[in-house]
Amino acid sequence: MILPFDLSNAFKVSNSLNAFVKDDIVIIDNFYENYDTLYDILTNMAIPNFKSILNENNLNFKNYYDCRSIIQHRWSERQSNDTKETILKIAKDIFKYDYAYESKDYDFNYFKHINLPKNNDIQMEPHIDSDIGAIIYLDKISSGGTALYPTLNSPLDNKHANLMLNVNGIEKNIIPAKPNRLVLFPAQQYHGGYIEDHSKYLNDWRINQVFFLYKKELDYEK
Repeated sequence: MILPFDLSNAFKVSNSLNAFVKDDIVIIDNFYENYDTLYDILTNMAIPNFKSILNENNLNFKNYYDCRSIIQHRWSERQSNDTKETILKIAKDIFKYDYAYESKDYDFNYFKHINLPKNNDIQMEPHIDSDIGAIIYLDKISSGGTALYPTLNSPLDNKHANLMLNVNGIEKNIIPAKPNRLVLFPAQQYHGGYIEDHSKYLNDWRINQVFFLYKKELDYEK
């Protein structure tokens, strides 16, 4: 099915945003004004594998689907800069720096199980990203969210062959997912996707929009 859509309408940010901030974590609910429109778009598109599936040790497309879709934003910035400008302003207000984006496009992570893990200690790989991570939870299941690992200071698997790893015994703080919720957090700490009930994502997709922000050279307060 071909579904044309207007970027400025699908990604229109709500006029009334209320931020909850605790321990350098920002949570804003009801971020997109037309969430249902965007949800229809994201659930009616083909999605390619994210990481290589050629490595024989990689379980993507064997035990689970780990995919990423990109909606080009760079050619429509004049009509659709509302989302990115809003997130940059929030990050600047809360974290007191000027930030820029690593990508000019809109990136979406999709995940779904093929075979369920044996236990709930199997979660998405803890990793680090740019200075600030911004995630908008977009699926309607929202079982889990994002795990922050405050005591972890090295990767669990240097090969990065598998998305799902055992995080048993590692201290974690969970940012709970909710449909149409934006969260921002310092992404230089180890973090990863967290699923509370794996069975919820056996038939349905986990869908997030992700943004990676890095600091510009100068602290804007200096």
